[in-house]
Amino acid sequence: MSAPRETTYHVRAPPYAFKAVVSYQNRGRFIRIVFGGEKSCVQFGFDRSEKHPYMTSFGYDADCVLDSSPHAGIIELNTLTQLQPSTGTVVMLRTALWFVYKLFPNKKDVMFKDTSHLRCRKGSRGEPVRLELHNLYLAKYSQTWYQRKVGAYPVEYASGRRDVNATTALTAYERFVTTANGNMPSFNDFVSTYVTKKKYFKSAYLSKLLPFLREAYTTSSSWQEFFSRLAETDCRVFEHWLGIFIDKHCPLKFHEQEWAIPRAHVPEYPSFSYVVVQEGAGGRRHDTSDTMHGRGKEFYVDQDDLDASRDFPQDILNDERA
Repeated sequence: MSAPRETTYHVRAPPYAFKAVVSYQNRGRFIRIVFGGEKSCVQFGFDRSEKHPYMTSFGYDADCVLDSSPHAGIIELNTLTQLQPSTGTVVMLRTALWFVYKLFPNKKDVMFKDTSHLRCRKGSRGEPVRLELHNLYLAKYSQTWYQRKVGAYPVEYASGRRDVNATTALTAYERFVTTANGNMPSFNDFVSTYVTKKKYFKSAYLSKLLPFLREAYTTSSSWQEFFSRLAETDCRVFEHWLGIFIDKHCPLKFHEQEWAIPRAHVPEYPSFSYVVVQEGAGGRRHDTSDTMHGRGKEFYVDQDDLDASRDFPQDILNDERA
């Protein structure tokens, strides 16, 4: 019996419930999985012949879960109807991975490109700020968000094997930022090398920012300690200059680098379950172009623990401009 063109599942991952739509295209050769709830938030696309499923997009939204209205399937009345920031994002991603591995047990580690970002409030010139998440996590933890949350590792796309050169670069970067003393130049050299290199800052804004940076910098014994202090305040403090630092000391082309999430990092989760709620011919035909395979597709992750504004002098980031 041939597989239906589209199958809808309800997936239970306490305290959440999700919906997954699996569509089979090109006579079943191409498989597309859309995972989420009231909004679709994680997508996978791959050919049956490929060893590795490919995560093509991943985005946080509070409506990434099903609500508690009487759906068919396994939705319970006590299901949370809003995906919580931070912890909920990780639960959703791990549930989506668990579901893919359950449905396709012969597939190997899921692959993806890390183009995730987070959104800060207004920046130094009043504009919305989008910061690359891998830069912020490399600064604070010396690992990317996906390394820290789901054990991701860099791979070569053609072979699916671990990328030795990328692994070496990441290891060298971690050693550099965690080494106490010796690696940090004078504060003035730090400012001229990174903070004012592209001359984005207005003089009034910079004059307010520098005393805060100076105090954190001169009282830190390593780059990671310095970045951790900044990350506990407001992510806008990294605006413009953090990417310059990461590019200099971790020379990976992150938007081109392939990553994989090991199956071993996604446990069985005995409390998880799923049921089929609908089978049919499916709806509109979905795109199966290269964009669907994650080339250049944007990922978005919630602000996580980098969203706090504790003990931060808010007047530094106000809207007054010179």
